[in-house]
Amino acid sequence: MIGLAADACAVGLQGLRIVQLDLARQMETLLFVSSYIDRVSALGYDTLQLYLEARVATPTFSLPDGESYSMDDMRGIVAHAGERGMTVVPVVSLLGHAYHFFRFPGYDEYMEKPTSRMRLGDGRDTFCLSNPKTRQFLASYVKDLTEVFTGPYFHAGFDESWNTGRCPDCAAKAAKDAGDSLFAECILAVHGIL
Repeated sequence: MIGLAADACAVGLQGLRIVQLDLARQMETLLFVSSYIDRVSALGYDTLQLYLEARVATPTFSLPDGESYSMDDMRGIVAHAGERGMTVVPVVSLLGHAYHFFRFPGYDEYMEKPTSRMRLGDGRDTFCLSNPKTRQFLASYVKDLTEVFTGPYFHAGFDESWNTGRCPDCAAKAAKDAGDSLFAECILAVHGIL
């Protein structure tokens, strides 16, 4: 949590006591999450960061039963945390770590197209920022989530986007500035949505 505390201070979150629960890699029951909230709020934490990646099913992003939390599940968690004086911050993958999106049929149209130019892996982990459909999808998904996570903070995950700018659709634009403009456009687009 030292790194998180340093990051929090850098963006004006001084004074918050933040704890994170990772639900992306292993889903927990709602009872467990509620009990976790009870424990950490009793210890003086006032902010719960839920590491979700793509674990919340919404009208924009549907998932099979048992693979996700519903919007109502998350509303209940946010309400329970609020009763304990805690704010919930969702951590959602919006560039890299996107393999959770692409493993379901129909969502692979939003990913970087695999090529021999990939920096790491096969490219099935990064959203293609040159695809207008990707931007529409991300805008709709973030909008859905902001209906549930109504607090003042939203963690838009842009890390580990190893393959940004490597697919044929992005390569020409990325070649001009090593993909910096694509990355900046993504940040600005998500900032505009939020």
